[in-house]
Amino acid sequence: MFEIEERLDRLSDEREHRLTSLAMLKAKDLHGVASKLAIAARVLQHEGGPAHQLVADAVNALATRCCPDCGAPYVTGAARQ
Repeated sequence: MFEIEERLDRLSDEREHRLTSLAMLKAKDLHGVASKLAIAARVLQHEGGPAHQLVADAVNALATRCCPDCGAPYVTGAARQ
């Protein structure tokens, strides 16, 4: 049981480190913004509440749109939100 707790602690620390790194990245275009929102929605998914709903709604709205320049969807896989 101790090993499981220890592993969960390490994973939690790693998650925080990676989220901090991702948060410092600047979105260069709407694709980057959509990607950051999709990550935030996944992170907040387990917490629920109004913040998750706000971000998930934004991701779902972007998922219905495509870039007018390249035609690529802004978000893929939003159904998992």
